[in-house]
Amino acid sequence: TEWKALGKNHPHSGVSYEAQEAVDDSYYMRFRAILEFRKSNPWLRFATIKSVKRKETLIMLKVTGESKSANILHNLGTKKIAVDFNPDFQVINGTVSKYRNKRYLGALSSAMEVTE
Repeated sequence: TEWKALGKNHPHSGVSYEAQEAVDDSYYMRFRAILEFRKSNPWLRFATIKSVKRKETLIMLKVTGESKSANILHNLGTKKIAVDFNPDFQVINGTVSKYRNKRYLGALSSAMEVTE
């Protein structure tokens, strides 16, 4: 199933207008929440986010790269992360996802760079 970025005027079944508007309000808010998620997950901070998808209140991330922890260098390969948001754009959960992500590739590749 290919997900689509939904605008305020495109209701998604099972998602209230208010919740949809909160999630879709701006790319900036999505990016900020994703950055917060990365900060709280050290193994993700050195990964490159390749793409993002949204499904209801989940934002799916596809990441590649390396995880640096202490003196250990671990190859992530390709991981897919489901980031769960509450209405205030706070990340409340992050789990490995089975979903494929194909949208927002270019935007996130540049916007999600994290430097030490």
